[in-house]
Amino acid sequence: MHHLRNIKDLKFKYRSGKQDFWKTQIAAINRKQIPLCKKHHVNFHRNSLTAEERDKLIEAIKEYN
Repeated sequence: MHHLRNIKDLKFKYRSGKQDFWKTQIAAINRKQIPLCKKHHVNFHRNSLTAEERDKLIEAIKEYN
């Protein structure tokens, strides 16, 4: 699963006092995720997806929102 939000962003909100502990925990559990096979997940992080794969991923993210 590829997570669209980083846990470090949630931790920053908690440490800065913008969010309490329980809201941080619920936000971590309910993070947006996109299922990707291992090959595509690795390629995504290496920034080596083809243009077609990248377009499909962008479409999937838009549909998810």
